[in-house]
Amino acid sequence: MPLAAENSELGLFEERLAALASQSSQSIVSPLRNEVFGEAGSGNVIGAELKRLEASSGGLMGLSAIHLQDGRTVSYRDSESFPMASTFKIALAMCILQLIDHEKVALDQMVEISADLLVPPPLIEPYFRHIGLAISVANLLDIMMVTSDNSATDALLKLVGGPDYVSQAIAKANIAGMRIDRSTSQFLADFLEIDLTEGQSFASFFSVLPAREKARLYALTEQANNNYDDDERDNASPAAMAKLLAKLWHGNLTSIASRDRLFEVMERCENDNRIKGCMPAHVTIAHKTGTLGGSTSDVGVIELPEKSGSVAIAIYIKKSASPVIIRERAIAHASRAVYDFMLMT
Repeated sequence: MPLAAENSELGLFEERLAALASQSSQSIVSPLRNEVFGEAGSGNVIGAELKRLEASSGGLMGLSAIHLQDGRTVSYRDSESFPMASTFKIALAMCILQLIDHEKVALDQMVEISADLLVPPPLIEPYFRHIGLAISVANLLDIMMVTSDNSATDALLKLVGGPDYVSQAIAKANIAGMRIDRSTSQFLADFLEIDLTEGQSFASFFSVLPAREKARLYALTEQANNNYDDDERDNASPAAMAKLLAKLWHGNLTSIASRDRLFEVMERCENDNRIKGCMPAHVTIAHKTGTLGGSTSDVGVIELPEKSGSVAIAIYIKKSASPVIIRERAIAHASRAVYDFMLMT
């Protein structure tokens, strides 16, 4: 049963939104049917709701949503910079698919997973630490996007030519406000203040640590870290990510076949606690999550029911000392607020 069905606060929000939408003399939308909210909110019902949810997250929240058929938008701190964490993998997936479209890479191409590409967690590194492992591009894409496997990510990042290649592709797509600077192993090492020696992999460093030290480092990855949150590297604005999602959805950046492959894989993303958390069970959502330190995020495309269109949405939280489950709840409610707004206005 969806969380929304049991949540009285969200029910009250829906009632307020429906009431306001029916008052033509006091419409909550502008002539362009866009809603833009700054730090203080706008005084309108969805602006007040996003401000409340930001406070409940324990940090700063940024949101950008675009109706992909009629262009309506909802924005909250959408031009501010937030750590992307694993949501940057959408940009990397785009690069891989572009290379496939141009027949420079093949889905059945086997990629060697060398020791220097192993990064914990969650799938390849714990089980396949020995030499002699190769995985197809198709499978690497799947486990990167579905389970957010970091080893698969760094293998694909190496295949395309590194972070600079992805940044150049983003610039070529005319996406401002997004930058990709490091591999996952490098920004994890930087986050944990680990100095890897030349040629040393994160996995080789991590594997020899005592169990207690491993547990301590894992715990740190869910605790606020202002140095990471204030770092300009590997950041994006919610507006930039929503624009990237919109361009991908419209087929402007890849072939339609590659577009369909990407969003089908994103529909299988294993985390259901964020954008999906308060949605009706029948709603189709293709998304990618990200979590590191005090930052928690989810970005993707929501298919509205009854041929009401689709919405690209990017939600980021940073500088939160609250448990991840609290941040996830804020993202879930913010996503549902946007969903209801787009249906009712």
